[in-house]
Amino acid sequence: MSHLSYICRWGVTGVSSIRVSHLIVPAQVGRGHDAQLHCHFNLGGNILYSVKWFKGSQEFFRIGPDGSRPQVFPHLSNLTVDIQRSNLSTVYLRNIQRSNAGTYRCEVSCEGPHFETDFREANMSVIDLPLQGPIIINVQTSYLPGERVSLNCTSAPSKPMAILQWSIDGEQVSCRQTN
Repeated sequence: MSHLSYICRWGVTGVSSIRVSHLIVPAQVGRGHDAQLHCHFNLGGNILYSVKWFKGSQEFFRIGPDGSRPQVFPHLSNLTVDIQRSNLSTVYLRNIQRSNAGTYRCEVSCEGPHFETDFREANMSVIDLPLQGPIIINVQTSYLPGERVSLNCTSAPSKPMAILQWSIDGEQVSCRQTN
């Protein structure tokens, strides 16, 4: 009984655990821009086996302990990794698109025999603003006082959704919205 207690106590205090201390993923990135994702970890005296990056449940980047031969997995074809600038702690994503929004995970593993693993996750949103302003149709050059006006204002798709407001001579007016 005392021998077993000694082994358990040694197992807890004699082995340091790997730990992902923090993950830095930009909360919002504009469509078409680049993003840097940073994973800070402490090996706790263990030997690094790999650092893996996931978007959702799909792995998109892996790098070994010496930083050579990083791997990009093409099944996430809408995610462009700048492999030349990526390393053990940082992944560079280029030309962010709407479909790149989601949960990102950095997973760090140690060498055997235990292959301890730790991870952290963070979300990234993609802001997609229209390239041009809204278009107003049915506009006449002048109106009579009290005349009913029927205009249509349309904005290109955006994320977050555009909020359109009308004003006449600088004063906001209420309108009936149709979709």
